[in-house]
Amino acid sequence: MTSFDPVSISGQSNFGAEAESINDNAVDANLYYCGPECVGGNFYKWYINDVDHVVPIDTASGWYSGDGILTPGRKFGARMQLSNSGGKAFADSILCDVIDTNTQDMIDIVGQEGQHAAKPYWNTASYNYVFEYATGYVGTWPPPIDNDNSAAVIAECSDPNITWHSTTAAARAVGPISKIRLRLLNGEGPIGGHTVGMLINLQARGNDQNGQMLPNGTNIVNYSATYDTIYNKNRTNNWYGAYRKLHSYPTLPEGGNYKADRAVLTRAIVRTREELSLSVVEPGDVVAATIQSSFTSNASAGETNTVKVIEFLDAGLKYVIGSGNIGDPSFGSCADLEAGSLKDSCTADDQILIWDLGMRTANAPIDDITFEISVGATAESGIIHTYTFISSPSDGSLLSTRTANRNMTVVVPSALLISKEVNTPFRTINQSPIEFTTFIR
Repeated sequence: MTSFDPVSISGQSNFGAEAESINDNAVDANLYYCGPECVGGNFYKWYINDVDHVVPIDTASGWYSGDGILTPGRKFGARMQLSNSGGKAFADSILCDVIDTNTQDMIDIVGQEGQHAAKPYWNTASYNYVFEYATGYVGTWPPPIDNDNSAAVIAECSDPNITWHSTTAAARAVGPISKIRLRLLNGEGPIGGHTVGMLINLQARGNDQNGQMLPNGTNIVNYSATYDTIYNKNRTNNWYGAYRKLHSYPTLPEGGNYKADRAVLTRAIVRTREELSLSVVEPGDVVAATIQSSFTSNASAGETNTVKVIEFLDAGLKYVIGSGNIGDPSFGSCADLEAGSLKDSCTADDQILIWDLGMRTANAPIDDITFEISVGATAESGIIHTYTFISSPSDGSLLSTRTANRNMTVVVPSALLISKEVNTPFRTINQSPIEFTTFIR
């Protein structure tokens, strides 16, 4: 294309002097040819929401974020794949994954009970393959979370003394399933442009194999390795293992490769949302607020713990005394907020409301909290904020996932406004005089 200057029906140029330049119609780029003997590819393993939804765990901030939250009994999955991006077919491919049986169980795919705990992924069905399962460990498991664990996971997958079973039922007759492998038969491996892999069906435990309750914040990890005589031809014994350092929550994973992943056990989770009756307000308006809260777990036995709700009102907003359906909250300060940017920006002009909901049982309903908020004469024109925070010792998830935010737009009319606010609403007989402030603007 040398020019682009369409002419209208009337014969006028649409662009005139600004017609499309021909100077940017070409670009230099280096192209590389990967011939029939070119070897290229990658090997990945990470947690997924479940075997039917190949996306990050829904409580995680992204792939490999390390902050996914799992409650006892929560089903999830692991995605594992070997891709060939070269011109030469791989050979003798094996994909192996090792789990910690104290923190998770490998469970059967629906409809394949007693047979298999994984699904073939991508191009796997184009090859002859088998799933195989084993129990126990060659060494101490799990290895330290901040170590290079490549040698440990390779040993768990390659030791010649391991007995591999063709079905989950046969493996469980020996003990809890600790590892799984996808093995291509007849010396096969993925050809160029193909990916083979598996989706492993997992479930978080609430108690370890000895029946002891797993503490809040327990790391749920697994590691993987692959064997291939072409892809790993330059590696020791043709094995390539995970050396990703996972570290401890809430520090994000770092270092190494994408061949291991981590989630965090939370006994039960709390979540909240808030609704306001008005989105545009003027000084003197009263807004109805509703806080909805939940305390849930996937565990069959109900978890119990305390639950607390904190409401943050921007300067210019005040709680209306007596308006709370479960009673008035206690009034706190910025020191009562969890660490974060909002605590850092909090001032004495902001109002902090605290409702202690006491001991709660997971999955039992929590009544809504309703109350009223008055818009004071000092409210500045523009956006004004409210935040609701919910917490429980059982929930170690990030504050951002336990926060609800609702904003209002304040419109100040061009008129003289006089209002009075009581500064000391709670007084007993013979106590110091009631203080109030009159605003004129």
